[in-house]
Amino acid sequence: MTFQNQKGFTLLEALITVVVISIGLLGLLGLQSVGLSSTQTAQARSIAVLEINNIMNRMRANPGAVAKDEFADVTNPTKTKPGTDCQSASCDEAEMAAFDVYQWGEKLAEQLPSGTGTIICNDSPCNDDSVHTITVSWNEKNRGEGVGNGGTATQQLQAVYRP
Repeated sequence: MTFQNQKGFTLLEALITVVVISIGLLGLLGLQSVGLSSTQTAQARSIAVLEINNIMNRMRANPGAVAKDEFADVTNPTKTKPGTDCQSASCDEAEMAAFDVYQWGEKLAEQLPSGTGTIICNDSPCNDDSVHTITVSWNEKNRGEGVGNGGTATQQLQAVYRP
């Protein structure tokens, strides 16, 4: 029994092995990419939940301002800087509410991509027992299927505050 006719067979086996390993490594690279994207999505959602809890706690700490509509109809709070810095000076309820909303908006813009927030009183006119809807919005990388579905998609998280 002689193996003279099989001279190129080992080279062919090596080539097939390299192709199989390359395909496996490309698959692992794809899994790593999806895992990283999912981690970023989870991080953004966790920050949104924390910031909703942040403003709710600020509202609970200042019930007089909530009753006087100081937290009603807030949209993208980073636009208006309050006149009084309540960390270095004493403030009344309205000034504290304006300061809290400003700080909340700054945190949203800093920690979330295109992060914004709104607080809307569900009653008209708002009263001491009115429910407020708090919404946090941010942009997230679009994970659509197929070629060309990149870009961003706006995500929202809502919560209801009951005094």
